[in-house]
Amino acid sequence: MTHRKNRMKISVGLLTIAFVLIFAGVAAFAQSRTDPALFATARKALPPDLSTNAITKALDAGLWNSNRTALAISISRLPKPTVIFVFLKQASGEYLASDVSAVEGGNFGVLGVSGRNGYDRFETMPVEWLHRDDGRANNS
Repeated sequence: MTHRKNRMKISVGLLTIAFVLIFAGVAAFAQSRTDPALFATARKALPPDLSTNAITKALDAGLWNSNRTALAISISRLPKPTVIFVFLKQASGEYLASDVSAVEGGNFGVLGVSGRNGYDRFETMPVEWLHRDDGRANNS
């Protein structure tokens, strides 16, 4: 009987350890891997009404160029316009932020949609870095 109780304690102990390891692995996987310098720049540059969670999700889902020196993000805030930013990594490891949200109005203007009411149902998001053909340095 004592042998059976010891085996039971060992089994419960092993199950507990396995559960803790699985839980720790899932928690570590779920945490953002966003560069702290990038997050700090984003927090300062983006509108103050955006939550930390929304910023983290946008940075994690953003579109990096091929050498990871530029990141384009968009955050939908319906009924407000989409927030669209590009973050450029500097040699120092810091980031510069550029608000390119105005591109949304220009894009819909080209399509012939005038005024914000005409495109309230649309959301702008970066999908591809395009090759530069103007003779300047291309970091994409």
